[in-house]
Amino acid sequence: MGERYKYRTWLQHVYVDLDWTQTRIAEECDVSTRTVGNWIDKLGVVKNRHDPAWLTDKYVKEYLSQRQIGELCDTGSSTIGDQLRKHGIERERRYRDQSWLREKYESEELTIHEIADAVDVGDYAIRYWLVKNGIERRGTVFPVGDHPVDYDQTRLAKWAERVKERDGHACVACSSTERLHAHHVVPKYEDRSEEMLYGLDNGETLCRACHAKRHRERGDESLARLLRHTPH
Repeated sequence: MGERYKYRTWLQHVYVDLDWTQTRIAEECDVSTRTVGNWIDKLGVVKNRHDPAWLTDKYVKEYLSQRQIGELCDTGSSTIGDQLRKHGIERERRYRDQSWLREKYESEELTIHEIADAVDVGDYAIRYWLVKNGIERRGTVFPVGDHPVDYDQTRLAKWAERVKERDGHACVACSSTERLHAHHVVPKYEDRSEEMLYGLDNGETLCRACHAKRHRERGDESLARLLRHTPH
């Protein structure tokens, strides 16, 4: 193909209309990717990432991730994210839907990271919604009492107060305002990261009875019994 990359019409056609990457153009023209990039900038060839209709089609209809769209446009996912926000392009949060999440995690056996990458959220969000939707996690989960960790009790106490304040000092399950506890949705023994231990999104206010019920539902019977007999 010689030096066709120096002609705007041809470059616009293959780079924008045909969605070729800079790498493919470079291989076809036997030059470096950097050379192709320089000519794209020099000739003012604009990739589809600036086109709201194209972005909507890829992000909403085809449900490509920001990373995947970035690969099509030879740019980073953060640039795509900026363009999506600029044009106000949003899509449904499929990962919150139990049936969709169960299909990806159980039927297709995708990892938490793979699901998170596909929907442009952190691994934490997928772990959170797996628990929220009652989907059992794969892999080994340490039972209560194993592998003890020295948690920052001061931070946990402050976290608990913030959770209760956010929930209006009432149980989110039964609306009781007595004997309130701050409960970790994703258990501390499953994920000890900062955001899971001390993040508000991983907390909910429960009364003592509902707190015990939550732990009983997920198999923490010993802790459930302890909570039922806790005076406060």
